[in-house]
Amino acid sequence: MSRDISPKQQEELKQLQIMSQNLQILQQNKMQMEATLADTTKAIEAIKELSDDTEIYRLSGQLFYKTEVPKTREKLMEEKELLEVRVKSMKNQFEDLEKRATDLEAKLKKELGF
Repeated sequence: MSRDISPKQQEELKQLQIMSQNLQILQQNKMQMEATLADTTKAIEAIKELSDDTEIYRLSGQLFYKTEVPKTREKLMEEKELLEVRVKSMKNQFEDLEKRATDLEAKLKKELGF
C-alpha cells in the first residue's frame, strides 16, 4: 500500500496540528480562568460575614483603593457570574474542537492506512 500523501491530506494534517495547538491554548486559558474564578469565590466568602461599615480595600492594577463592602460584594458576584459563563463557554469550545480534531485524526488514519 502506498503512503503517498495527497495535497488535501497534507492540508488536513496542517489543520490537525493547528487544532492541537488551539486545544492547548484553550486548555491553558480555561485553567487560568478557573483559577481566577476560584480566587473570586474565595474573596466572596471572605467578605460574606463582614458588616457593611467595615473598611476594606481592593486592588486595581498597581493601586489599592478604599471601597464599601456592599459595592464590593455586588462587584465580586458580577465578576463570578461572568467568569462562570466564560469558563462554561471555553469548556464547550474545547469539547467541540477536541471532537473535530479526533474525527479528523481518525479520518486521516483511515485514509493513510494507520
